[in-house]
Amino acid sequence: MYPTLTFYLCITGTNLLDGILGSYIIMSAAASGASPAVVGLISAAAVAPWLFSLLLGTVLDHLGASRVLRIVTFIRPTAIGLIALCHWISQFPPDWSFLLWVVLALINGAVDMATDISAQTYLGQCVPPAQLVRSYGLLSSIQVVCASLLAPAVVGFLVTIPFSWVVGGAALGALLMVFPALTLNQPAPIITEPLSPQLAGAGLKALWQNNWLRRTALSVSTLNIMNSAAGAVGMVYLLQELHIKPEHLGIVWSLVGVASAAGGYLAGKLSTALGFSAAVFLGATALVLSDAALLLSASLSFLAATWILTGFFTPLFAVNLMSQRQRSVPLMVLGRVNAAFQFLGIGSAPIGSLLGGFCASAWGVWPVLLAVFLINAVTLLINKPWSR
Repeated sequence: MYPTLTFYLCITGTNLLDGILGSYIIMSAAASGASPAVVGLISAAAVAPWLFSLLLGTVLDHLGASRVLRIVTFIRPTAIGLIALCHWISQFPPDWSFLLWVVLALINGAVDMATDISAQTYLGQCVPPAQLVRSYGLLSSIQVVCASLLAPAVVGFLVTIPFSWVVGGAALGALLMVFPALTLNQPAPIITEPLSPQLAGAGLKALWQNNWLRRTALSVSTLNIMNSAAGAVGMVYLLQELHIKPEHLGIVWSLVGVASAAGGYLAGKLSTALGFSAAVFLGATALVLSDAALLLSASLSFLAATWILTGFFTPLFAVNLMSQRQRSVPLMVLGRVNAAFQFLGIGSAPIGSLLGGFCASAWGVWPVLLAVFLINAVTLLINKPWSR
């Protein structure tokens, strides 16, 4: 059973909506003059739901990936619509508006987390092993186009529109995604054992017992902690210290998104030509060079050129790790292993957002960006995720 067109339509629409809201919350806060600490708190809220990904993995293996996708697609417009309605009715004073940003970031992070892990598991159950890199390359391209290309291009202009209009429009868009989600079928058997802590921990145990999965999870966890720190302070640095306009930054991100989408689409062919180890190493190198960009220059032209170049190769890292992970575990624990990997990889990211924001407020942006670059480089060299 192969994934249908409606699956990709559903994933494209939901990723676009989640990407728009995720970018809008951070950019709106930074553009309004919020401090690095506040932006860090909002960034932490956006990734905090990943701490519950182990529970989601167990639910995935019980209910099935398609059913979870349908449930989340119903929850998204309901929750976002309530936020828009609350803001429209109560008209929060400016001093308290950050609370609404935090709540919306939590909701958006939760539905994004559930959609991401469910989509990974759904593909892992549908696609033959030989086609995994190609399928995850397509999924990566969709995610990049939505989150890094279309969303930032739109968000640069949305910051001038009233909050309730933006969020209300997102709720209406999310409502449309309910229809393709209804057509999804369950591609693999589900477990029938009662829910228990032991079941939730099975994915984490299976991941930890596999040497390559363990090293990869530790690498991705560290990268996400550090990049969350860089993201929280980098946005403030770009907008408040370098005085780059939000719409200009949106254009740069869109160009980076084009490069990343192309890299994701071609990841299968490039990986076949290079081999697993070389492809992952090239992607990891691009990630580290991307971290170094803000340390080397404050020129928007230089930053754009560096991020576009590295953006083309970074999908090689994620796509190959994701596809190899699906090959490494049985289908019956696939949802829990994917969730455990994301729990370690992304659930720890709030630490970086909070530390990055508060450290930048205390010592400045530069030390945080330098620490991110050094720690990421050393982590990859120690764990060597390109070596199976």
